[in-house]
Amino acid sequence: MGQPARSPLRVPTWPPPAPSPPDFAAIRAELGVPDEYRGETVKAFVSLKPGTEATPEELIAFCKERMAAYKYPRSIELVGELPKTVTGKILRRELRQPAGS
Repeated sequence: MGQPARSPLRVPTWPPPAPSPPDFAAIRAELGVPDEYRGETVKAFVSLKPGTEATPEELIAFCKERMAAYKYPRSIELVGELPKTVTGKILRRELRQPAGS
């Protein structure tokens, strides 16, 4: 049997309320991306607040401790700024496109 279905609508509760790591994540977006084993898995794009530092591995470990196994992101990409519309919504379709295309 496969993994439970994931919906990007269920994942945006990340990062969960906690005292430290989420304090440095200014903005984030989650997407379902192809995965050979699961079919699809969660990838997060994170924009850190100015003057803060974190590695993708630290953020994944933080999420893994606090989220169900099928919800935590398997990969995190740190970005300077997430693409947005004029109304401030995140342009997920631009995040799905590979760099340079």
